[in-house]
Amino acid sequence: MMFKIFVGLFFTWLWWLNFDHVNSIEGLQSFDPYAILDLDIMADEKAIKKQYRRMSLQLHPDKNPDDPLAVQNFIRLTKAYNILTDETARENFQKYGNPDGPGSYQVAIAMPKFLLEKEN
Repeated sequence: MMFKIFVGLFFTWLWWLNFDHVNSIEGLQSFDPYAILDLDIMADEKAIKKQYRRMSLQLHPDKNPDDPLAVQNFIRLTKAYNILTDETARENFQKYGNPDGPGSYQVAIAMPKFLLEKEN
């Protein structure tokens, strides 16, 4: 009995380590343009442009030559700005969490035909 509890706790610990590692990967984290630009959801276009201008001066790769991620950070900042200044992309992001609109993700379960056929 103690062995089963130990094995269960061990696998739970391994699962938690894996979960924590996957959540820390930058590319898998969700893209939130409001968080990137450090703006409120109700920010108007003037505030968005002002914040982008301020942050782009700070994060520009020419200002941060020693940072290997400077180009990636600047690209993320520019992408966030483009999403929030394009009315359609901003509306899609607010509705669906994606600037491209609703996704077409479907999940299906394969079942044998005899389970799906009606009996006479």
